[in-house]
Amino acid sequence: LNAFIVDRFEQRMADKAPELTDALKRLSLHSMQQYRTRYLLARLAQHVDAAYGTHTPLSTYLKLEIEHILPDTPEPDLLAKWAADTKGADYENYKNRLGNLTLLEKPINIVASNDFYASKTPEYKKSSTYFTRSLVELV
Repeated sequence: LNAFIVDRFEQRMADKAPELTDALKRLSLHSMQQYRTRYLLARLAQHVDAAYGTHTPLSTYLKLEIEHILPDTPEPDLLAKWAADTKGADYENYKNRLGNLTLLEKPINIVASNDFYASKTPEYKKSSTYFTRSLVELV
């Protein structure tokens, strides 16, 4: 059975890896229905949490809100800083990318608001999911 799996599946999965990588790079909030994006984020969060020893039902994650790390509706000062720091990169494109999205509880999301990332990190630390809490440690 192990030899069969190696012969049939592992090579095909390896062959498909570049396609998956490309698809994930192009994935954004609006490239599929929002409930599917929420499901994908929920499965990612569940997988990360499970890797760190927390086994939570998927339904728990599906109740969380999608949080834009770069705000969905930024204040003018944030847009000005973005333009200065990124030399004209399209904010609208970056704010909806998969890498800019996480899941957050509604009360925490309300407090995090549309502020700079540095202002949101104390709120991210309060999240019940390691997936979101770990964002603070990455920078």
